[in-house]
Amino acid sequence: MEHKLIKSKEYCFAGSRFHTPADMVTFESAEDIYEYIKDSPTDMVSHQEVESGFNLHEWPDVLDMLHTGYSEGAAELDATLETLTKGIGEQDRDVWNMDVSGDFIDIGEYMTGSPECFMKQETIKEFGELVKIRVNVTFLAGVTTTTILNRGAVAMALVDAISKTNPVELEIILCSKSASTHSPSHLIDVRYKTTMEGGYSRDLVAFMLTHPDYMRRCGFAVRELIYPNGVAMGYGSSTDLSKQEQAEGIYFPCLHDNRDYKTMGKAIEKFKELLAPYVSDTAALG
Repeated sequence: MEHKLIKSKEYCFAGSRFHTPADMVTFESAEDIYEYIKDSPTDMVSHQEVESGFNLHEWPDVLDMLHTGYSEGAAELDATLETLTKGIGEQDRDVWNMDVSGDFIDIGEYMTGSPECFMKQETIKEFGELVKIRVNVTFLAGVTTTTILNRGAVAMALVDAISKTNPVELEIILCSKSASTHSPSHLIDVRYKTTMEGGYSRDLVAFMLTHPDYMRRCGFAVRELIYPNGVAMGYGSSTDLSKQEQAEGIYFPCLHDNRDYKTMGKAIEKFKELLAPYVSDTAALG
């Protein structure tokens, strides 16, 4: 099991002028998150039945989804992508190459006696620089499951669309700040990172992006294991990354309300807004 616990006093969370002690927990894979929490004590609060509007699964089912993915959620997620990505094609460009035969002759090259004096037009796929997409999947209690699903669909649609023209790195983040018995506050920052080119489980990503149990069960369990016996008071409040990290690529902040994703129409608007800088033909966005 690979995970790192980094203690630092240099983290300044978004919206604050002050630095706060930060405990950043990083995992190399979802399997490592699973190994870290799978044998956690059954009396932990994150395992228990809770009154909420999120229709949370039982702990064994949550562990199974973290281990093998959320196929039902992946199907529901994919069902929205055709609408979101309609009309978005690969971004191509035309180039002219010199050859011994082709569409046109370059008189200057011909006069020098060069055998490669013909110009041949080719259409190539444009492939740009790495795009980092960070999704902070923490949310407040008033956020609905529909909003969580729609936001996850927008993130995944961006991954699919931008992957046609750029290498993409997807980082899924759980970030919350809480009071502590030892210092004014602690920040738990759990990250899972994957690249599209290396292959990934869509079922697993669907669980992390769209299922409230990833935060309410898995994320809370990580916090309880790091800070047992009431060292950290409660599960904290959803917290955004520093402004510097937010500026590195595309960043989805934690969900404080339902405003941007409450309907599919709102989600499509957000998708187009975020995708526009990466599409040469903006008319294709509709």
